[in-house]
Amino acid sequence: LLFLYKELLAQDLPWFKDFERGLRETLFALARAAIVLFFALAEERVLLGLAARVERGSRTFRKAPAQARNLGTWFGPVRYWRTYFRAEREKDRGGFHPLDVQLGLLSDRFSWNVLSVSVRLATKLAFAEARGLLSNASSRLPSVPTANRSATNAEIQQAFSYVATRE
Repeated sequence: LLFLYKELLAQDLPWFKDFERGLRETLFALARAAIVLFFALAEERVLLGLAARVERGSRTFRKAPAQARNLGTWFGPVRYWRTYFRAEREKDRGGFHPLDVQLGLLSDRFSWNVLSVSVRLATKLAFAEARGLLSNASSRLPSVPTANRSATNAEIQQAFSYVATRE
């Protein structure tokens, strides 16, 4: 908001288009900071309910160090940290991030909103055109392979079904 004050006190008033662009950048930066705070608080809350070892079916997982992740959102990329639970037995390999599971975050590194709008728009236009249109809304968008994979991905189809029942 300091940006707004500085712009209004400037000797020469800026063109509105410049003011609006600056306002958007300021508000998007604030939104990204709010998302990082949300993820940090959610991670803390999710971990409160978990032990250092977790059993899921016949597999046992142990808490491992937190891992960084970049997530493409409507407000631009956001970097956050989340704890990983690694399978204890060598043959089981793999693991999971409790925060991702709890919040319904997809493996595509994009928020569900960015990915779903990208895929929906790509069904109406060539993906390159859809990507161009969406570039005004978000600086980081899914690639063509990600969108193609997501359009047929059961994870996305389940998400669409879930949202349709809530709208």
